[in-house]
Amino acid sequence: MDTINRYLRTKGIYAVIAAAVLIAVLLGAEYYMDIRDDDDEARKLVDRELRIAEMKIMWELWDIEAQMSDLAITANQRINQPNSMLKITNKIIQQSDLILAVAIGFVPDFYKSKGYWFEPRSRRIDGEIFDDQIGGPDHDYFKMLWYSDCARSYKKHKNHRNHVLWTSPYTVNDRNKTYVVSLTRPLLTDDDELAGVMCIDMSLSSMKRIVGSVKPYPGTICQLFDDEGDLIVSSDTAQFNEDDYFITEKYIANRSLLVRLACPKKEIYGTSAADGMIAIGITLVGLLLLAFIVQRTVRTIVRLDAAHVQRQTVENELRIAHDIQMSMLRNDFPKELCATLQPMKEVGGDLYDFYQKDDSLYFIIGDVSGKGMPATMMMAATVNLFRMAARYFNTPQEIVEEINEVISERNPNLIFVTAFVGKFDMRHGLLTYCNAGHNPPIVNNTYLQTDPDIPIGYDAEYSFRQYGMLFPEGSRIVLYTDGVTESRNEEGDFMGTDYLLSLVNKHQQEDVSDMTRNIINDTHLFSEDADQRDDITLMCIANNTPVQSQTLVINNDIEELQRVKPLVREYCECLGCDKRLTRKIVLALEEALANVINYAYPKGELGSIDIDILAMPAVSEQIQGDITFVISDNGEPFNPLEKKSVDVEQAIDDRQVGGLGIYLYQQLMDTILYNRTDDGRNVLTLTKHISKV
Repeated sequence: MDTINRYLRTKGIYAVIAAAVLIAVLLGAEYYMDIRDDDDEARKLVDRELRIAEMKIMWELWDIEAQMSDLAITANQRINQPNSMLKITNKIIQQSDLILAVAIGFVPDFYKSKGYWFEPRSRRIDGEIFDDQIGGPDHDYFKMLWYSDCARSYKKHKNHRNHVLWTSPYTVNDRNKTYVVSLTRPLLTDDDELAGVMCIDMSLSSMKRIVGSVKPYPGTICQLFDDEGDLIVSSDTAQFNEDDYFITEKYIANRSLLVRLACPKKEIYGTSAADGMIAIGITLVGLLLLAFIVQRTVRTIVRLDAAHVQRQTVENELRIAHDIQMSMLRNDFPKELCATLQPMKEVGGDLYDFYQKDDSLYFIIGDVSGKGMPATMMMAATVNLFRMAARYFNTPQEIVEEINEVISERNPNLIFVTAFVGKFDMRHGLLTYCNAGHNPPIVNNTYLQTDPDIPIGYDAEYSFRQYGMLFPEGSRIVLYTDGVTESRNEEGDFMGTDYLLSLVNKHQQEDVSDMTRNIINDTHLFSEDADQRDDITLMCIANNTPVQSQTLVINNDIEELQRVKPLVREYCECLGCDKRLTRKIVLALEEALANVINYAYPKGELGSIDIDILAMPAVSEQIQGDITFVISDNGEPFNPLEKKSVDVEQAIDDRQVGGLGIYLYQQLMDTILYNRTDDGRNVLTLTKHISKV
């Protein structure tokens, strides 16, 4: 019996040992799987931190690039005033303490009076700003990389007039041997010829502060590279073993800068690896493997249940967000407009909307940064703000600025919206618009050349610019988001802007509904079976109505002028008039109408005045277009051309009374005609030729 018991005990020990070894093997395999899962999760965490780092760096660099845009606009406006260039560079350097120097290096002999070299520069030394002109044989900036690289890049890619370049670090020959990086951009004439290169210097320490602020984990290293792969700046100059870090990188949006993030694995994992080994050791020594397996099994079940619940919650949120997004979209299109939006997977951040008021059709297309519920909520807010603003405001500029002010003041996460907002005057064939950082639309088979403003959501006080054009019968405009042009096929090729233009030309003769549907279908044919990577939104607008002259009937009341002037300004804007010429035309018409209002009818008698407005497109290489006003009334006969001209050189006391208004509009307009019709009406015709700049 003892032998049997001893045998059973021995076999039992062996069985326990075998079970322990088996369970240890199973635990080791499970531990390996956990480590691999942890690797995947860690990489996702690092990728997420990289996106956050990109936004931080992009926000800091955007301030400097905004100063560069201001420099470009101001320098271009005053390009014929060489002595004002130092004032411009001085103004820009005062905008940010990060800027060490601002300079403009002009091409050889650009200003004959300034000689071969002319480089106005403002620089900051020990907190003080000094202005000087440093170009010359001892400072030949034509041979310096910041000038030569930018000039060479523009000559190679002339369509990139707004292209900016970041240089690699270099040493400035000042008393401190300062290391700097430079932002450069070409300065162009009105004919798109290179006038010079603009340069903004930042100290390497400033750039290091920017990347040093990105530290999601202790020991994280953030680095910035140029598009040649050369290191610009690193938050830590020490060498590190890449095997001990999770490393990820990406190009900053719309910039030739690469940001690389290296996060220590030990900081991400913590002590989980050591804890796992201790747990295995304790389990082996104590032969408590069975209990441990049960515990881990229960924990896994709980974790899987929690993950399932969380996944269901996320899916419900996405479904709700998708329902919100799609419910916001209008489908009751007028005959002049059609649009479609296809979100990536469940939900995205694209938007479109329209609002018809009287004879005007207001429209918007936009793209919210980011995806998911935050982007959807911003999309819904933007659409609602557009509908409200379109009810109370009359111009795209007013609408965009109202939306931007509300969103910017309540945007702690800096979610921005690129948008194109327009107004189509369907009766008179006028199109006015504002571009808040959105893709250029296609108008009549060519891309509209505009200088876009910043996206909505950055600056509550930003003043957006409004543009206009004649949009006669047969005209079409096609608007889209980048999900269309950035569609990829299975080989990874982008569809691109040229391919989209070919699709628009292909379906140009179709009505807007068929045109919209067929362009989207052709986009999917290009993508073949590749997954959709972004929201796809398209809007087509067509003018199918013959343009009529604008007949406006007013009473002989001076207050009626307030009804006339806004419409005249809109016509001038669509003909490409600048603000100075627009003021002259409005003043001339105002003086002519005031003369008719005050003198055509006997005092106290109510009378009517008809005003017809005709806008004609370009008729020659010199004339951009004509605008004609025909003013008619059935009052007393009066020919202003027969009235004796006012001698403006005379003293006021000696000058004849009246006639100054007639003199003004005769001087301001190019052609003036008068006719007294057989049915007893005065007809005064005023025409202004708009010269090309």
